[in-house]
Amino acid sequence: CPNSRISKTGSRYATDCECVDALEYRNSDGHCVPCPTHGFCLKEGIFYCPEHARHVHKSILDFAGCVCDDGYIMFTDYAVDDQGNWSTVRVCNECGFNSYCSNNTRTRCKDIEFTRTTKAYSPSQCLCLPGYYRVLTSCTECPVDSYCPDTENAMRCPQGKESVQPRIHSGHCVCLDGH
Repeated sequence: CPNSRISKTGSRYATDCECVDALEYRNSDGHCVPCPTHGFCLKEGIFYCPEHARHVHKSILDFAGCVCDDGYIMFTDYAVDDQGNWSTVRVCNECGFNSYCSNNTRTRCKDIEFTRTTKAYSPSQCLCLPGYYRVLTSCTECPVDSYCPDTENAMRCPQGKESVQPRIHSGHCVCLDGH
């Protein structure tokens, strides 16, 4: 048999050779062909990971080796066929707002952060709420002499003015007493 494949004693044809688990599967023509990256292979065929997933753990020959794409999280759901038989189904769903997902793990943004997408995949996609701005890796409340129109900057109020809550735009800068 070619490529380190094996066959039963007395086999005479190349199609008698067994496919190598995890690396290949037998196609409809009876030939061993490489396993695609979005599934895993056993001798009896190919098994596909859910949509938005890929098989990254080649030593794990089942669905546990499937990992959702960044921005998605894996859930186990249940399905019923036409005969009423139940089965488990794995699906990759969008991560959702105010969280980021990577390697089948969902992490919530901090309480004063949000995301603009349901497919966030990095903590850098957690943005500060209006009235806060980023200082290094944390959101900080906008200072009294400033307003925070976006998630990254604190803008100084004009001279003689200070800001009132929620300190989101320049209209929140009001005159100090005596000005």
